[in-house]
Amino acid sequence: MHFCLRVTLGNFPNMLEAHVDIDQEDKTVGWVLELLQALRKTKLLALKLSTTVCLLRTPAATLDFPEFSCLRNLDLEIPHVDSELLIKLLHNCPMLKVLSICRLKV
Repeated sequence: MHFCLRVTLGNFPNMLEAHVDIDQEDKTVGWVLELLQALRKTKLLALKLSTTVCLLRTPAATLDFPEFSCLRNLDLEIPHVDSELLIKLLHNCPMLKVLSICRLKV
């Protein structure tokens, strides 16, 4: 059986907190990046393990993270440390005060 997911995203400028838990079997992360773009004004962002695994499937050099200009707290659940992805993400968080990294097994 084949499932198709259609996602239409807007902009969420008043979102204060977002917990993103996406289980994406497909290797395409384009819409995940669109969701992060829509959440770029949030102050607290938590990327759960399934979401970071999805992002890690794509080479960090090709990921285009939005600038999280209001982000103060970033919580990451990761299966392993990918310094290139982490640096690229943190570079787009100029106001970040708290970074929490939790290493979990897939």
